[in-house]
Amino acid sequence: MMQDSQQNQASLVFLNRRRFLAGIGLISLSWQMSPAFPLAIAEGETGNLPSSNLKNTPDVYPVFVPYKIAKMGGTQELILRSGEIISIFIPKQVAENQRIRFSSLDNSQHDGKLEVHTLYDPDSEIHNKIFQEIEKAKWIKHQKNSSINRLRKVYKNIRDCQYCDDTAALELLDYVVQSSKLSEEIKARYKIASENNSIVGIEQSLRKALEQSELNREEQRELLKTFAFVRASEPVSNWDDLTDLDTIIFGSTLPMSVKQNYAQASATSRAYTADLLIVNYINQFADTQNASYLEVYQKIRNGEDLSDSDQAVANQLDKFLEKGNKTVNSKRQPLLAANAYAIYVIAREKTREKNDKLRTEKSKEWQESIAALINLTDQVTDKMEDSKRAGAAIVPLSTRLLSAVGVEAGTGIAISNLSGAAATNATLAWLGGGSVATGGLGMLGGLTVVTGGAALIGAAGLLSVALVAQMDAEDYQNLGVAMGTGVIAGLGATYAALTALTVFGVGEGLAGAAAISTLMAALGGVSVMTGGTALVAFAVGLLVWDALKANKKRDGSILKQLEARLYTVDEYFLGHPLYEYLVANEDKLKVGDYGIAPNVDLEKFSYALRNWLTIKPQDRVVAYIDTKGNDHEGVAFSRSGISWRKNDQMNFIKYQELANLLDSSLSSSMESSQTLNKMSHLLELLSIESEPTRHHDWVQLLRDVSHLEI
Repeated sequence: MMQDSQQNQASLVFLNRRRFLAGIGLISLSWQMSPAFPLAIAEGETGNLPSSNLKNTPDVYPVFVPYKIAKMGGTQELILRSGEIISIFIPKQVAENQRIRFSSLDNSQHDGKLEVHTLYDPDSEIHNKIFQEIEKAKWIKHQKNSSINRLRKVYKNIRDCQYCDDTAALELLDYVVQSSKLSEEIKARYKIASENNSIVGIEQSLRKALEQSELNREEQRELLKTFAFVRASEPVSNWDDLTDLDTIIFGSTLPMSVKQNYAQASATSRAYTADLLIVNYINQFADTQNASYLEVYQKIRNGEDLSDSDQAVANQLDKFLEKGNKTVNSKRQPLLAANAYAIYVIAREKTREKNDKLRTEKSKEWQESIAALINLTDQVTDKMEDSKRAGAAIVPLSTRLLSAVGVEAGTGIAISNLSGAAATNATLAWLGGGSVATGGLGMLGGLTVVTGGAALIGAAGLLSVALVAQMDAEDYQNLGVAMGTGVIAGLGATYAALTALTVFGVGEGLAGAAAISTLMAALGGVSVMTGGTALVAFAVGLLVWDALKANKKRDGSILKQLEARLYTVDEYFLGHPLYEYLVANEDKLKVGDYGIAPNVDLEKFSYALRNWLTIKPQDRVVAYIDTKGNDHEGVAFSRSGISWRKNDQMNFIKYQELANLLDSSLSSSMESSQTLNKMSHLLELLSIESEPTRHHDWVQLLRDVSHLEI
């Protein structure tokens, strides 16, 4: 019924250089994970977490099953929390939420249950209803067929568990479905399928990296195990493995939106783990201060303001937790893990100053640290030390503590306390039920707004960025990752900004698009994010649409702008000669209101598409200029050529054809009426700018782009 999926055996044993940093006085925790559930907590390390009454309760694995397998039957691969990969037989015509019991192959005493989610349903015909919604949406007339075909393709991909990297089309389809009048059940099932796309991409990237890595079989298994817990939004058993997993996913070729989904899930698992350890340490060692410490700690992890009396208790708690981190047991292990303490320190920053002026200064310092990390994306990729310093600057930690965090391995949490037992632990409630342990769907359920713990999650996210930034070329090679400093900095800046809004109060009290606008302003504004930093802008732009999708009632203007986004280049176009030239010479585009993707004004661009501009299905616009300021005339630079409208006439010219005309002599241009006609159109394009200096720059730009090797 089941067969073990073989993992590639690497030829070299992985040696993480961070474990041998000079001057580190702490010995990394020797946490040996056996494949069997359960495992005991190392004595004296964190004390006893609540014991489980559910030791014989099967672990639940919510899984999205492809349409064909759900209908006809077949096998589904699954990564278990033990790191084992198994194939499970799915009977034909399986139903939504049906649970299928299975046994692992490692002689574990624990059975498991696969919880089925699928878009197959013979009664409701989900796919027909969604196709109908796609067909009847009010699309831009000239692009209607192209837009419909892309959305239908995306739907088929996610229905069949085929990874789709067409982020713009997937998010547009999300908006179409969620703003429709379809039943809430269909919307919920579609949402799971859409979220599953990120999981499919992440798992594929992880397996590919492991195949190329220098990790041995057991080390690969540990990373797969860690991924299983992150996917379930549950605590992890090894800090070091979580950082390695972060590095692999951050350094992959996945689109930024998928990396964001993973980053939030990873930060949640890291925060979850820290919370368990901190609460357990307080319960075990705080004695008479137990209740007051827990009350204030809850406010700190939620990012709440502290009263004067709270501040007094918090100051005592600071010293208490610092002592726990510095005190080691007979095995030279800290009573409170360095990772957990570091996350607390970062979250504590927001509540340390009541004075609004001082808090503003703290927020400004943090924003400057983020800006420094962003600026590294414009640097050459070999400035590894700059990346490390910038990464460390975004967390208010001492060098000693950051170094200790970097070499820490085991968390001290037993596998038995990460799933079934976790459901009985009150400290998990603040995650809002998103974890599988508390009855949620983990990553499959999508990101939910937490009712508490926001500051702790933001702090955990910042720490992840700092730790990934400390990795070096040898670490990347060991992990099978090809990642330059610019990628780390670009993603790191985005990750830090997106996960730490509550830590220093940026966007505090705001929600949705307003919070995102505040975030963009804090980062210097999307309009200035070009060049290497465009990666950050792509990510921020995606979150704007995430906020807009939350509106249940369809807005026609939003729909058209989201559709227009289908026809602009995505982040994969970064580094293309045309993109790089336009970014480097954007001053020459100032013949009107201009924008280079992702900063194209989608409202203006949408108007152009509706009224005069037609983009072929496979083409994408890199930059758009509104030349008159009234949306009626403009210029679009696409991958294939230049489209423009002037004096109510729309024209298009390929770059090679433009080069030929610009290089031709006047006499040769007069040889045929066809050439004369093209030349007249070219003169129209050249005359878009009449002011002498700007006209010279404009002509030079056209000449340069026509000769690029595109």
